[in-house]
Amino acid sequence: MNDKPLPLESDEILTVKNLAEHLRVAPETIYRLAKLGQIPHFKVGGSIRFSMKVIQKWTARQVRD
Repeated sequence: MNDKPLPLESDEILTVKNLAEHLRVAPETIYRLAKLGQIPHFKVGGSIRFSMKVIQKWTARQVRD
């Protein structure tokens, strides 16, 4: 099994696990931020998903704040 994160394209859709690895935080942190409405996300069925393009913009705004 390869533990190395895959390269992320800007239009990729991420799972909680993918985003947690990308941001180097625990998945629980991602769930908490989503529940509080502090990170942009959408649901597919009952699963939370993230647009890499939107997350990149969100991340850039966080750095400036």
